[in-house]
Amino acid sequence: MNTFDINKADYFDGVEKLIGQDKLIIYAEDPEFYSCYITPKTTVFPEGMSCDQVRQRVIHNGNMNAVGIVDGDFNDSIEHDNLFKINYYSIENIALYHHRSMSELKNKIVDFLTSNLQNKLRLDISFNHEDFHIKHGKKISREFNEYVDRKIKDAESYILFMDLKEVVLRYGKNKCKKCFKQSLSSYVPQFESLFSSDESIRILEKLLAYKAIDLPSQPNLIF
Repeated sequence: MNTFDINKADYFDGVEKLIGQDKLIIYAEDPEFYSCYITPKTTVFPEGMSCDQVRQRVIHNGNMNAVGIVDGDFNDSIEHDNLFKINYYSIENIALYHHRSMSELKNKIVDFLTSNLQNKLRLDISFNHEDFHIKHGKKISREFNEYVDRKIKDAESYILFMDLKEVVLRYGKNKCKKCFKQSLSSYVPQFESLFSSDESIRILEKLLAYKAIDLPSQPNLIF
């Protein structure tokens, strides 16, 4: 562990001590999104961390009052009691599936995959002025073959579980006037719908064990 990691760990240790042992803290890569679903919002630590950093913090610090929400990536196994995975490859897949600003991209991907579904190939996107084109991209690592064979059967499951982060981000940069993350929660009204049924049960049991935490029926939107 280098000096930066040690200093960062000490910093989070201090944060968790200030919060106390009767309250929960949630780490995530996109805290501004997840905090829309939880009251008080301060339950979600406001500084974003990479999913690997979230894993490291939750798995190795031993604090049962610290939990993490991470991307599904190509792994739906339970890694730790306090680590919870969304039922999407990443937040970009949530946006692609739900957000209105992504509807043109989603429709074009569905049309492309209808006759070109290859569940071991990513997609690539290119732009020509106002138009854009979708084609097959790089192949995923062989270590994920079992996962994608099990999870990706059609265009819809491809949109949910394939690595499409770069496609979505590039489309957003070129075609969207506003960052989709600012309004994404308005398109996904229920927190538990972000997770598989089993994972939803796990995280709700964890969160609702704390009296101070509430999950509003509608997200508190951030614009």
